Amino acid sequence: MTNRQFLYALRRGLGSAIVELQENPDPKYSEIVLHCCLRNIGFDTQSEGTKGDYLYTAICALGERERFAPILTEAFQKRLRHDLFIQLADILSRYCADGNQEARAAMQAKMQSLCQALKSRRSLSMLYDEVAQFESLLLREIDARGWASFPKCVVRYGEIFLARGAAFAFPDCVLAYYENTFGEKRVRRYLESASAKGDAPAAFVARYRQSAGEREAYHREAFDPNTTLEKLKSCAEGNSPEGSGAVRMYALRFGKRASSPALLRLAQEALQESNPQMKAALLLPFAYADFPPGASALLPLADCQNETLRSSIFRALERLKHQGVHDLALRLLREGNVEDGLALLKENRQEGDEEIIEKILLSSDRVTHAMQMHLSAIYEQHRSKQCGRILLHAYQHGSCSFCRHYLVSAMSKSGVLPEKILHECQWDSYSETGLWAREQIAKGATANEF
Repeated sequence: MTNRQFLYALRRGLGSAIVELQENPDPKYSEIVLHCCLRNIGFDTQSEGTKGDYLYTAICALGERERFAPILTEAFQKRLRHDLFIQLADILSRYCADGNQEARAAMQAKMQSLCQALKSRRSLSMLYDEVAQFESLLLREIDARGWASFPKCVVRYGEIFLARGAAFAFPDCVLAYYENTFGEKRVRRYLESASAKGDAPAAFVARYRQSAGEREAYHREAFDPNTTLEKLKSCAEGNSPEGSGAVRMYALRFGKRASSPALLRLAQEALQESNPQMKAALLLPFAYADFPPGASALLPLADCQNETLRSSIFRALERLKHQGVHDLALRLLREGNVEDGLALLKENRQEGDEEIIEKILLSSDRVTHAMQMHLSAIYEQHRSKQCGRILLHAYQHGSCSFCRHYLVSAMSKSGVLPEKILHECQWDSYSETGLWAREQIAKGATANEF
């Protein structure tokens, strides 16, 4: 590989970069790997995690573990954006698992500095999100030290509550991790007596009790089965203090829970509504439930000029199988609206569509997250021997390793997965892809060329 090709593959988390290092651990790659360790190369950590484990594999394949250690631990002590912090924390966790004491000391030092920052820093920026960083290190400490970490956790958070007051959110996810790991009864037994152990534990217990009441109220609202059309309309009209988030929440609930008569009534009101924004909000539930009047009632609206309304219409049409939706999809593809065009083909792909998809997709290296999702959905549902070049292109150029997992699965199901790709997938940055590839190879699965 050239340096540029290697960097391109490494930033996307492709297994081909690791294979290259295993077969050719050229020192010219060292600075590229180090550069990527010190810059966040993740795409969507909520779905794919970070590329920390993957980068550690690259470091080891290069034989640079010892040289990189002090550079990475020094970088970890700086004030970091959250995405880079998580990536470095994952790399250093692998160092710790391999017995590196320098990395272990760096993790502890960072824990102390974050705790101090949360107690003393006047304002907390979401750009750095030290709250989430502190929680992340606590969760790692639970895995390393077990129950012995809980009393110290209570004291640390209690000190933060005493310093910052009621504005600091209770760490629900940390407590939930303790409860799931050691049992709710054990956690509650400890907290029942913790107030007597000092001001900090007492502050923690007080906030714990307050938070329990808030969680109960939230769950009552979140799982309220009585989501009515009137409540949805009230949110859409702007009468909800939660704003657009509440509109989306009620739309999802209504689409998934409403009866057939209620959905029909909503569809009729949506078609009659003249205000584009309100019309868009009333159509939102039909991203989760079929539109009762059918695609023919929506298709005449597909060329409306209001972007929000057009998006709601397309999301509703995605679910419906109809020749008109198929024809609209191909028109959108030809016009350059690739994301919406592919979305409408998820239920409507027909034999021969690959010719136009391939022509448009392969004309550019740009493969967006939405394009990855839609292509995997199309060919998970509609297997085709003609989709090989399409899916391989999306595999090589898409940035989301989570979606790449399903592209590989779709290639396999359609019988167009090349042997080389199956082999390199063992070292993909998304761990589920590596696990899947190794299982396939162990079972003697054969890949295919196209």
